[in-house]
Formats: sequence, C-alpha cells, structure tokens
Amino acid sequence: MSEHCQKLTALYVSEREAGKITGYSVHSLRNWRHLGQGPDFIRKGRSVRYHVPDLIDWMESGRVQVAR
Repeated sequence: MSEHCQKLTALYVSEREAGKITGYSVHSLRNWRHLGQGPDFIRKGRSVRYHVPDLIDWMESGRVQVAR
C-alpha cells in the first residue's frame, strides 16, 4: 500500500467527502443513516464523520462475483 493510501485510511471524512469516495449523494447517506442502513458512521453532536476503511469495507460488501 502506498504512503498516500496509508494516510488516507487513517482519516475520518465528512459526509460530503464520503459521498465522493462512494459515489453516492449526501442525501442517500443521510437517508440510510435515518433507516439504520449504509456504512458505519460516527456522530459527535451534530457532526457526522465516516472512517475511510469502513466506507471501503461497506462498498466491498456489495461485490458480486461474476461466474466465468
């Protein structure tokens, strides 16, 4: 893993940044939080943060193996 990737995986990001990483809108992330779905997150007061490795794990959990 490159040094840049190692630094990135140690970060907590805003919902806007999480949306950029996952390709989903902030609205979708908020809706999923409300429904108790989507990636894990941390809430401190009104602030919501996502841990980058959790976002990656969540995205990977949807991987579908194509039969070849």
